[in-house]
Amino acid sequence: GSMGFDYRKLRLGAREIRGEAYKRHLGGGAAQWQPRGEFQLALLRHLGLRASSEVLDVGCGPLRGGLPIIGFVGARHYRGVDANASLVAAAHFELARAGLAEATDRVTVLHDFALATLAARYDVILCFSVLNHCAQEERSRFFAEVPAVMAPASIVVVTHATWFAPPSLAGTPLQVMRRFDAATDLPPPLAPAQW
Repeated sequence: GSMGFDYRKLRLGAREIRGEAYKRHLGGGAAQWQPRGEFQLALLRHLGLRASSEVLDVGCGPLRGGLPIIGFVGARHYRGVDANASLVAAAHFELARAGLAEATDRVTVLHDFALATLAARYDVILCFSVLNHCAQEERSRFFAEVPAVMAPASIVVVTHATWFAPPSLAGTPLQVMRRFDAATDLPPPLAPAQW
């Protein structure tokens, strides 16, 4: 299948970051930046995110969803990783602008889904519109690596996963708990049309 836009190849200079050029590269553009970020938090809360949850945001980009999540759980309970250094720089810009400059060490570059190197466990692992931009081999690597950062009751939330098939989890301890294949699978407050 088509992977769409390859975010790993995106390079933004400091001036482009200050001009928020990264917002144009995300689905919905700058106009949808805030509602789509808030949707990520609302979705996670629906799926069990609590204020005390430890969150790992894989492919966090410039924190469109990360900022609302940080607003809910606090910077100490949030960890974001992305393979693209310029999107991580944009994330640091967003944190500084939000008065959270001390939290920039919570968002770092990570290649090849090398999640075990984080040496921590998270209650909620979010992969929002990330694997749909990856090749099948990379998706398999994510599913193989993610158990290293999971506690027994952790949930992994993967979105934009029309490509997903249960054999993707073969050889891992992961299992599908819930699937949302249609907008109607979510409660009305989360209806995508409202976001």
